[in-house]
Amino acid sequence: MDIQATAQLLGNFGEFFGAIAVLVTLLYLGMQIRQNREAIEIDSTRTIIQDFQSIWATLGADEKFTLIIRRAVNDWDNLSRNEQMRAHVFFVNLFTHYTSAIKLEASAELHEFIVAWEDNVVGLLRTPGGAKWYQTSQYLYDSEAVARINNRLSDVEALPPAWNELMGWWQIDEAEAQLSA
Repeated sequence: MDIQATAQLLGNFGEFFGAIAVLVTLLYLGMQIRQNREAIEIDSTRTIIQDFQSIWATLGADEKFTLIIRRAVNDWDNLSRNEQMRAHVFFVNLFTHYTSAIKLEASAELHEFIVAWEDNVVGLLRTPGGAKWYQTSQYLYDSEAVARINNRLSDVEALPPAWNELMGWWQIDEAEAQLSA
């Protein structure tokens, strides 16, 4: 075999092994991308659940704030402007985090959690104060989330109970109303 034939043969082997190296590299990168995407989805799910829990933790941390939210759920109009603002911020957090969560709903593990969160939002909006707040605030939110919530609110047979109907601790009695005034 002459030098030119040997060089040709070595060149062919080099191209073959180079192609295999490129293929192996692409497969490796594909696996890394898939693992990274799965890790991001798990982290996003964890973050959404933590956000939801932190929203509720604010109620347990401050008795006066809890009373403001309970009053807001029952009678929005009888809150002071400052109380309406504090309740508005709480409701905004609940709704905004819900909006973010539905963007990630494709994850099968997150779907049931988001439906439960949606039930919470709809339960809030079925209270007199929640409905009043939503009438003035829904324009602030993502159109997909608003449409989804409005569809749920219009499906009378599938509505979750209002917060103040299902859970007695959301109701305000006269003594509490006088205490907070």
